[in-house]
Amino acid sequence: MIRVLVVDDHDLVRTCLARALDDQRGIRVVGQADSGEEALRKAELVSPDIVLMDVRMPGIGGLEATRLLVQQDEDLRVIALTVCAQEPMPSRFMLAGASGYLTKGAELAEVVRAIRMVHSGQHYIDLDTARAMAMRQFAVASAELMDVLTDRELQVMRMVVNCCTVQDIAEQLSLSEKTVHTYRYRVFDKLGISSNVEMALIAVRHGLVDANEVGPPPLAAARP
Repeated sequence: MIRVLVVDDHDLVRTCLARALDDQRGIRVVGQADSGEEALRKAELVSPDIVLMDVRMPGIGGLEATRLLVQQDEDLRVIALTVCAQEPMPSRFMLAGASGYLTKGAELAEVVRAIRMVHSGQHYIDLDTARAMAMRQFAVASAELMDVLTDRELQVMRMVVNCCTVQDIAEQLSLSEKTVHTYRYRVFDKLGISSNVEMALIAVRHGLVDANEVGPPPLAAARP
């Protein structure tokens, strides 16, 4: 029996997926979580074999949660299940220790196939994502900008664009507020920008956040 933990901040998506997977032979959904933080707590309690991980979530997000889960349990396998097929997110997830990457356009049969393959020790990447990863070398120069950011800088960037305050980011990532500001200014320097608005535009363009989720940033709009 393959034990699965489903992680998604959208209750309807998470619940429906969990119910559908529970009906599959040899698969048992042992828990659900609506954030990366809750995924870490639930994983310790229910000991899943596979975690289906959403990418865009409040708090630490799917990428950092994946990295921590794999460090926490080397036998655990994570499959990203997200709307984002654009690079660099798929590559970041695989480098963080994920064993699979699927877009939410995948049919249930493909999700089940990915779970079974990953559980058997293989990797699984859906066709659209694999094509995007293969074509990365031909991307325009602007797309390459994201490659200069570290995982932590990407994480802080995403949280800023999602309207988290400096205090919220510091608490959730166990950093000082000064360090959060430092990461933010590093992102500005590396991307050659000077405001949170420009940061938001780049984040949307590269699939780090959904355009519908971007609001007025709570941080200062420009460099000090």
